[in-house]
Amino acid sequence: MKRNILFLLGILLVCLSCKEEDYDAKTYYDAVGIGYIYVYDADGITKRPAQGAEIGVRTYLEGPTGLFGSNSFVDEIYTTNASGKYQIRFIKRTHQRDAKKYEITMLDYAGSGKRGFDLYVVDVKNKQTIVLDTIISL
Repeated sequence: MKRNILFLLGILLVCLSCKEEDYDAKTYYDAVGIGYIYVYDADGITKRPAQGAEIGVRTYLEGPTGLFGSNSFVDEIYTTNASGKYQIRFIKRTHQRDAKKYEITMLDYAGSGKRGFDLYVVDVKNKQTIVLDTIISL
């Protein structure tokens, strides 16, 4: 009887010490992506910062997808400041899956359409600051 109680206590202790990862929790790399967005005025000559432009960052995740799998990506939106500068963070892990690729896109700004580029996890790992391409829209 004592063995059974000790065995059950041991199992209970192991179960209580296990920490389950929160499904929606996001962890980020230390790296920060910094870039600028400029737009040309109607004259096609004058370039100005795109204040308030939105940058969409779609993070593609490793693992199963499809009808019974979870989403294969997570979207985040960042906004430029008065000088057209934006600063983004890169998800390392979320939904109990690791990130594999980032799609960075300027969302439609004053009818300019979409412009963007891709980065992979290897481009982000072990870096502090990543200078992103300047996006210029007509």
